[in-house]
Amino acid sequence: MKQYELAYLENKIKAKAENHTKNNEGNKEESEEENKGESELELSPNMAIEALAYVKTLRIKSIEDALLFMASANFVNKYIKIDPKFKKLYNFKEDIFFAADILAAGKIPKVTYGFHHDKGVGRVLVIQIGKIQFSFHDDRKLDKYQNLSADQNLTWRKVRLQPHSKFVYEETKKYVWSRYNEKKKSEVSDAAEKLIDSQKTFRRIMFSRSEVSRQHAKQFATYLDNNY
Repeated sequence: MKQYELAYLENKIKAKAENHTKNNEGNKEESEEENKGESELELSPNMAIEALAYVKTLRIKSIEDALLFMASANFVNKYIKIDPKFKKLYNFKEDIFFAADILAAGKIPKVTYGFHHDKGVGRVLVIQIGKIQFSFHDDRKLDKYQNLSADQNLTWRKVRLQPHSKFVYEETKKYVWSRYNEKKKSEVSDAAEKLIDSQKTFRRIMFSRSEVSRQHAKQFATYLDNNY
């Protein structure tokens, strides 16, 4: 497989977002359309289960891991809003905030963090990887994570990736798979498939403990040992 550069993924996502915005210009229902984006029929439960399995099994050690984790979380975040059976299962966002805390340690290059404050939107966590920005409402939960260090100069471009969650997920996976070696591909795929086989349902996977939570707990314990 051809190995893609990060600019490949950045440009694909940027072009998709710009085209969507252009198509909605002058539309009085733009905000509604912007939130709707892809047809709900495109968001299959099997893809949601796969994406959630990545959220639950990935250990974030590289920029590729971070991208796959965030694209997967973005897809799940969209899916739970359109499937009546899973609309209340928002606890997976804990994994997003754990991941932000891990990334804030600064060991992975090309990653920045910040918050956007807006009366209409509320407080939003913005995670920028390269030129790609993933944004999540923090629901006041980030106050728990004491070692999260925000970049005060990061500006949210207000480009929402949720309307294109399937596209972002598929293109990110294509990029990440082109960068992973065969051993890493096997490890990531096997871990996700093992979780899916053992848990069976979206709901049970949603509530299972994640590798990110384990990674965060270990990192946070080290932080406390070094600072208190």
